Amino acid sequence: QELRLNKIEPTALLLPKENYLAKVSAYCQRFYVAGLLGAYFVAHWDATSVFYLAAFSFMGLTVDKVGYNGGLEFLAVDTIGRRFSRAYEERVSRHEAGHFLIAYIMGVLPSGYTLSAWNALKNNKTLSIQAGTAFCDEDFQAEVSRGKLSSSTLDKFCCIALAGVAQEYIDHGNSEGGMNDIRQLDDLLMGLGFSQKKADDQVRWAVLNTVFLLRKNQGVIDTLAKAMRAEAPLSECIVQLESTLDQANL
Repeated sequence: QELRLNKIEPTALLLPKENYLAKVSAYCQRFYVAGLLGAYFVAHWDATSVFYLAAFSFMGLTVDKVGYNGGLEFLAVDTIGRRFSRAYEERVSRHEAGHFLIAYIMGVLPSGYTLSAWNALKNNKTLSIQAGTAFCDEDFQAEVSRGKLSSSTLDKFCCIALAGVAQEYIDHGNSEGGMNDIRQLDDLLMGLGFSQKKADDQVRWAVLNTVFLLRKNQGVIDTLAKAMRAEAPLSECIVQLESTLDQANL
């Protein structure tokens, strides 16, 4: 109720669903099937060749699912999705700008970012990542390793984790990316032994504060997302963030 009083619909914000990439994946599958049918009926391939091609493709997908957690398929879908939709590219950049800004405000310095699966593979040698922002979070990791988080550290983590979906909600009225962020937050609260009510209270507090900060600094998000789409160095992103943030708070 408190969230709705602040014009926040919790279901739309906290249950992201990647509709666009699901559509891209479905279209790719249809195109592939159409290609097989075309090879058989139009190019007059023999049935054995078509069967072997289909079997080889299925085997490749299975190996990708088992060995790389679907990373190669995701790399292809994400790359195609970015090629055909500027809106998707912008949504991802603003999602990551949300993480970047809230972390900076919370006193956690970003250490890097990526906006695509291809850049994640190229720069970090990592598959199955659409986009992400990394942070200098040694204090957080040290507290996690000890099995106990201070309330201030937990508050920071929750706000940073929810910043991406919160920015998407501000922009579109719902969230698509960010399911991994929600899962990581749920896993952390569960691991800390939070009851459902206590976890809900923590998330509600974080959502209210994160949305407030983001709404107040949309000009900063605009500048930062633009710099990130241009693949600006981390130092330049921070300089632009600081400059725009100072102007916004004059």
